[in-house]
Amino acid sequence: GDFMRCPGSRDHHNLFLLRRKDKAAFNHAAFEVQNFDEIMMGASQLLKKDAWLLMEHGYSQQKKLLHKLASLGYSEIEGCKDYASVDRIVLAKLNLS
Repeated sequence: GDFMRCPGSRDHHNLFLLRRKDKAAFNHAAFEVQNFDEIMMGASQLLKKDAWLLMEHGYSQQKKLLHKLASLGYSEIEGCKDYASVDRIVLAKLNLS
């Protein structure tokens, strides 16, 4: 795969593209934010009704994120583990009125 950095970024990478023998694919994008609150609260401005928000997070952050998503009115909230059985992903459905 290819790790790419956008001009002006201090992050280790912003975009990762994965290449396999049979096809190329988008893997993930990383954006610099101060904290997860920016993402969770800003999603209502960027996503359509009933869209899903997925966030990869660091070690020991999942419980706090699940609680925050519930307090912001998200539904179908779930935490997932990575291949090493470490809490790594949260997903939630955005409910807009």
